[in-house]
Amino acid sequence: MRWFRFIVLVITASILSGCISVLPPDGVLGPGGPYGTPVALIPEGAANSAYTLDSGDRLRVVVFGQDALSNSYAVDAAGNITLPLIGPVRARGRTTTEVSASLVARLRQGFLREPHVAVEVEFYRPFFILGEVTFPGQ
Repeated sequence: MRWFRFIVLVITASILSGCISVLPPDGVLGPGGPYGTPVALIPEGAANSAYTLDSGDRLRVVVFGQDALSNSYAVDAAGNITLPLIGPVRARGRTTTEVSASLVARLRQGFLREPHVAVEVEFYRPFFILGEVTFPGQ
């Protein structure tokens, strides 16, 4: 009976020892590098980077106290959003915080004394995956 317990214990330990692995800090593993070592798929520092705007994104801009300026604006093909009074404002390659700061600076130039602007992404641009995939499309 002791041998049976010993064999079960050895088999269980060998099975469980194969389940233990060390993951990278973000926990994302790639298909494997040389000699079967795991490779991180996300480049270092990219996990903390903010979403940058581009054509096809739709932004919700709220200018506090100015209902005429608060609206949804689409980022056009040139990478701009166009607001009344101030015209086109560059959005491509910027974050929502950067666009908000740019709008505050433009509105402060003779239109509003102390503008407070909030910008958020209302609809994200579509991403398409092409190639040999299980479910192609948007």
